[in-house]
This record gives sequence, C-alpha cells and structure tokens, in this order.
Amino acid sequence: MMRVRGLALGVLLLGGLGSLGCEQLLTRPILYGTVRVEAVSRSGAALPGVRVELYTSFRPMGYAITDAAGHAVFSRVPRAQYGVVMGLPPEYALVSELLGGPPGNRVDGLNVDAGSDTTLRFVFARRGNGIVEATVVDQLDVPIAGVTVTLYRSSGVLANIATDLAGLARFTDVPFGQYGVLVVPPSSLGVPGAPAVVRDGLAVDADVPATPRLVVQRCLGTIRPQVLDQDNLPVVGMPVTLYHGGGEMATESTGADGRTSFTDVPCGNWGVYASGIAGYTVDFVRNVGFVDGLGLTNAATLTPTLRATRQ
Repeated sequence: MMRVRGLALGVLLLGGLGSLGCEQLLTRPILYGTVRVEAVSRSGAALPGVRVELYTSFRPMGYAITDAAGHAVFSRVPRAQYGVVMGLPPEYALVSELLGGPPGNRVDGLNVDAGSDTTLRFVFARRGNGIVEATVVDQLDVPIAGVTVTLYRSSGVLANIATDLAGLARFTDVPFGQYGVLVVPPSSLGVPGAPAVVRDGLAVDADVPATPRLVVQRCLGTIRPQVLDQDNLPVVGMPVTLYHGGGEMATESTGADGRTSFTDVPCGNWGVYASGIAGYTVDFVRNVGFVDGLGLTNAATLTPTLRATRQ
C-alpha cells in the first residue's frame, strides 16, 4: 500500500516538473522581429520590382525586391534599431518632388523588438501629364457656371478656362508638378469687392487628378416676415409666401411669435404675402396683405410686417 502511494507521488512530481519546463519554454522571449514594406503609387496601385534595403547605422543588413503586390518582407530581424530605404520605381518620383518636404523613400530610427511586426508604406508619384478638375460653387454648394478659373505655377499662368453648367473647369495634359488655381468672383454674384479664391499646393501626376473645390460667396440674406392681427397680436399658423418677378420661391407658416423665416435668399427685390386661414381674413392690399419692393443686400435681415383681421 505504501509503495503504491509513493509511486503515485513520484508520478505527480514528474508531471509537475514537466509542466514547469513547458511553461518556461512557451514564455521564452522571441529574439527576432519582422519588417514589412509596401510600395504603392498615389492612386494606391501596387509597385512591384522595387529594391528595398534594411540597414543599421553600421552596415546593410538585407536586401529585397517588392513582389507583384508591392510587398517585401524581412523576417527574423534581430532586436536593434534600423533604417529602410527604397529605390525609385521606373517612371516614378518621390512625392516630396511634388509637395516638398523630406525625401519619402527612407525611414530611420525603426526599433525592432522581440516579436514585433512592423509595416512601412512608401508612396510614389508617377511621372507624366495629369489632370486638374476645379469645381466652383457658392456657399450653398450650388455650382456656378461661366466663371473663369486660372491654372498657374511658380513660373506663371498656364491656362484660363470657364466653368461649365456643373461649375467644372477641366485642365488636361498638365505637366508633372505642383500647381495652383484661382477664381475671381464675378460681380453678378452681388458681393462687391469679394476677394479671389485660391487653392495652392495641387500635386499633379499621371495617376491622380487634382480636384480642388473653390467656394465663392454669393450675395444672400434673410427675410423674416411677421403676421399680426388688428390688436397687434401674433397670428399663428398663417402661410406666408416669398416671391419675386420670376414667381413664387417658397411658402412657410408662422410660429408662436407670428414669424416665419426665409434664409439664404439671393439678394435682390422680393415680396411676401399672407394667405387667409380659418378665423382670419387677409386683405390683399400693399403693406397689409402683402409687402413688396424688399431690397435684400448681402448678409442683411429684413423683417416686414403683414396684417390679418381676426374674425
């Protein structure tokens, strides 16, 4: 009986030592890391065949060539600090050549730790002529047609194109480089002395169209009519219509204060009139049932008063 118990105890001890040994083995630090590299164009297309070098401050540590997916992998990289430098793909340039700044084909000070897995992404610009598509809209995002857009670079003006009905001015065969576009708001928008709208730093390559959006200010204002009864009390729920020489623009009902509001109304001459509702009559008389000749200017708020008779 004692032998059996002793044998069982020995098995338990042996099992415990074996478990401890496995635990130590499983938790032993991994001595290497992984560095992954991706090479893509500005459009996100993979760039195969690009030479990659992994180095330390002392010497090169390895070389690779990106595959069909634009990827290269350095595995089992010992713990240390590294740098990665990319070659230039054929027909491509550094993005810094377009936008300025430090070269974009090198990363220094990369710390590789035990078990780390780091991915570096390098973006290149494809040489060749490209496209600039400038869209001109007002502050309500309404396209503005017939406005001249100027394309320029540091050496001077390249072209002037008028926007189409969609507010688009399209410049094609634009040489590789950095550009700007400019539009001077026309007087027809009703904002005297409005400054030119400029977008600089547009990168143009053979892959990605530059699509600047130019927002110019159109003359807009607000008209807030109020409907009162014969005792100067607000009339609630009275429909009020905003109109001009071209017809009616909108109809809104008055609130608890007898007012309604028409916002973002183009500058010019406007009128408002009230409609009858149950319990009230409206005389269609100037400055009673309707008010016209409202000259709206930029950013102005007009508050005409309409009258209704409570029955």
